[in-house]
Amino acid sequence: MENQKLENYLKKKLPTHSFNDVCTYLFQNPGKLFRSHFIEKLASDLELDKDILPLCAFVEVHHTYTLIHDDLPAMDDDDFRRGIKSTHIQYDEASAILAGDALLNASYAFLADISDSKDSQNLLRLSSWCCGAKGLISGQYFDLKEHRKSFEEILRIHELKTSRLFQFCSLACFYLSHDTQLLAKDFMRLGALIGLIFQILDDYQDRDEPGAEYNNLFSIDHARSKSLLISLNSRFQALTQKYHLENTFNFIEGYSKSQIDQI
Repeated sequence: MENQKLENYLKKKLPTHSFNDVCTYLFQNPGKLFRSHFIEKLASDLELDKDILPLCAFVEVHHTYTLIHDDLPAMDDDDFRRGIKSTHIQYDEASAILAGDALLNASYAFLADISDSKDSQNLLRLSSWCCGAKGLISGQYFDLKEHRKSFEEILRIHELKTSRLFQFCSLACFYLSHDTQLLAKDFMRLGALIGLIFQILDDYQDRDEPGAEYNNLFSIDHARSKSLLISLNSRFQALTQKYHLENTFNFIEGYSKSQIDQI
């Protein structure tokens, strides 16, 4: 997914006055767009004939809302995000809170653009489970609750805070395919595996950051983290082979293999 295409689509859901600059600030430096690229690869493997732009926009905009709120003083209290000032530093705390609120609401408006009303309703229910109080938000709550955590607690936070949005990506493609040969539980597992692989690799890259000894799997137990990562990668490979998800496999393998070999 091209960032300019995302920005143009997002503009349709946001005001045209100065508040637009606050809402779209982080999109000036969009990061990897990893989740939307995952949707594109999986949609290609499943031969979806539907417009996936609303799905890609949902995950990127929803993810950006969580980043803005994560950086706030009451949350992770980070001054920088993706190499630039956090939204609340660039503007102010109140504007950042409101920008996050605006993006949260805009993300759900994208799902309403899904042409088939039944598909749209299913995806809205799915997004509420993945991103709401039983998913991503619970992960953030537990992340903030205790400063020092066990390996198991951090893994559970990763499952909620990171994997759930990847599960939305995989299950959304599953629902839109309407293929009765596919199993929902496998696509739920696929998203969970990719989410954990992505986050554990991120933990490895951030292992020397301040505070990493409290909430980073590699800082707590390097050997156990590497073993888990290899196991996750093996299960991911088996699942993609089962459904002949070649594009998805190549995309994730290309991202993870070189990093795993260096650990």
